[in-house]
Amino acid sequence: MRENVREHCEKLYPVGSVVYLKQAKVRPDGTKVKVMIMGLTPAFKSDKKVGKTKLHDYWGTPFPESAQEVNQLLFNHWDIEKLVFEGYKDELFQKQIETFIQYTEAHWQEADYALFDDTEGGNDE
Repeated sequence: MRENVREHCEKLYPVGSVVYLKQAKVRPDGTKVKVMIMGLTPAFKSDKKVGKTKLHDYWGTPFPESAQEVNQLLFNHWDIEKLVFEGYKDELFQKQIETFIQYTEAHWQEADYALFDDTEGGNDE
C-alpha cells in the first residue's frame, strides 16, 4: 500500500531499537539474529545490478554483537518483522524525523525507493 513520506517516516523507530528482520539470518543454534538500529537517516547505497541508487531508512548491526563495519546492514521499515525493544524518543527524535521527512521528500525521486513506486522493498545486506 502506498503511503506518503510523512506517514512512513512517522512510523520509524529511534536509534537503540532492537528488531527482527523478515529476512533475518539464523545462528547455528537456530535462533534468529536481532538487529539494533544504529542510525536513522536516509542512506543511499549504489546497486550496480540494477544501475540505481537505493534509499534506506535505517542502518543497523546484529545484536548483541558489535558494530563492526562488516556487520552493518541497510534496511527499510517494511523489512522489519517484529519490534523487540523500542529506543528512546524525545523532542530531538521528533526533530530528526522532521529532517528525515524533508530530506526524503527532496531526494526520493533520485533513488529506487519502493515506498513510492508500488513495489515491495527488500533487505540489502
